[in-house]
Amino acid sequence: MNAQVDADVRDALLDIQSAQRQVEVARSSGTLAKEALSEAQQSYAAGVSDNLAVSQAEQKRGAGQ
Repeated sequence: MNAQVDADVRDALLDIQSAQRQVEVARSSGTLAKEALSEAQQSYAAGVSDNLAVSQAEQKRGAGQ
């Protein structure tokens, strides 16, 4: 019985670590999407790019939130 409890606790700790890594990846993806949107908006404002790049960056940012 003790061995089963130990195994369950180890499994739970691994699940928590995995969830923490997933949150870190999601935050990083969100940050990258915000940066891409900002760059696309700046390019559009400068007349270097068209509205399509901004629209695509907005879609990616929305998916990353």
